[in-house]
Amino acid sequence: MINIKQEINNINLRKKLEIITENPEISLTQHIDLVCKLKNEYNHSITIEEEVILEQVKTWKYSCFQYAFNLVEPSQEVIEIANSDSGHFIGSEFVLYLTKNTLDEVKNRKLCEGDLVIYSDSFKIQHAGKIKDEFVISKWGEWPIWKHKLYEVPQSYGDNVNVYKPISSIEANEAFMEYSKTILPE
Repeated sequence: MINIKQEINNINLRKKLEIITENPEISLTQHIDLVCKLKNEYNHSITIEEEVILEQVKTWKYSCFQYAFNLVEPSQEVIEIANSDSGHFIGSEFVLYLTKNTLDEVKNRKLCEGDLVIYSDSFKIQHAGKIKDEFVISKWGEWPIWKHKLYEVPQSYGDNVNVYKPISSIEANEAFMEYSKTILPE
């Protein structure tokens, strides 16, 4: 089990991960190689959990939030709202809505399998993942799904970490429908 207070937050590693992850000039192969090569310098535990296949859009064309909340293949209603002119999708604003209305925060216990990890900076929610074994599994942009320690993520994801009990994909779909009612005009 993960104990947040015992996790190491290596700022230098996180800054280098940010440079690699946010550089649009880097190819998928270069991204993977660069992250793996950082192991020599920082002895990190980051490994690929799920591969990206460029020719198969469904293996990479979704967000960390969709992955964390099991909405990689959302309901048709959610797809229609996300594709509408509203500009609303399964992003940080939706996750903020979940933290205020749906999710139960985990406090005073070690993290357990399936728990949701939400990263934020001083301004907004930036990233999400889920606990598996003693690691976080999360998607970094359009890159692969990585298995990593709690703070082995790009610095831009923020230093604030909150943990919540998991919800099912059905609950997440329903929550998105409720969320959309609060933001879409009648």
